Amino acid sequence: DSKFVLLLIINFILLVAGCFMETGSIILIATPLLLPIMQFLNVDLVHFGIIMTVNTAIGLVTPPFGVCLFTTANVSKLSVQAVSGKVWWFLLAMVIALMIITFLPQVILFLV
Repeated sequence: DSKFVLLLIINFILLVAGCFMETGSIILIATPLLLPIMQFLNVDLVHFGIIMTVNTAIGLVTPPFGVCLFTTANVSKLSVQAVSGKVWWFLLAMVIALMIITFLPQVILFLV
């Protein structure tokens, strides 16, 4: 029944999908499925778009399919394991920012 519980579940689903799928694919598949739910719950669609974008950005860093992880490892001439060992603090900060964006929509919607 709660809008915030459903947003938390959607965040979790998108984060897991981000671990295994490409960003464009997630957006193309998830948006038509989740958009009617967000409209029914009266979630601002700009807010929902930002939530999806941040979720997929986190997916770019998470193993096993983190495109940014492989790119960073290649540029820095380090192994993917070494890079992923150092990225966890940034990943934690990104998840905290995602929770702030999700549960305090005023933080990002004050300009709109």
